[in-house]
Amino acid sequence: TVTLTRGGNYTGAVTLAAANLPSGVTATFAPATLSGTTTSATATFTVGATAAPGTATVTISAAGSGVATASATYALTVPTPAIALATG
Repeated sequence: TVTLTRGGNYTGAVTLAAANLPSGVTATFAPATLSGTTTSATATFTVGATAAPGTATVTISAAGSGVATASATYALTVPTPAIALATG
């Protein structure tokens, strides 16, 4: 969950974005734009088959008209692919 703090009674639309994603990883936000008094969104990271395992520092930004862009970082870990087999 991404949480936005609105100051000074700001109710304008704020658009969320993610940068510095590893190759093969995409990010979506629901909702992608926070309007009115909405202050949170769900971030979903989709890891494709070509994504290399490891940890990356992703920058999430929030931009609105007439206010400074805010950003935060998130440590995203792409796990090493694995399988398991059980016999019984």
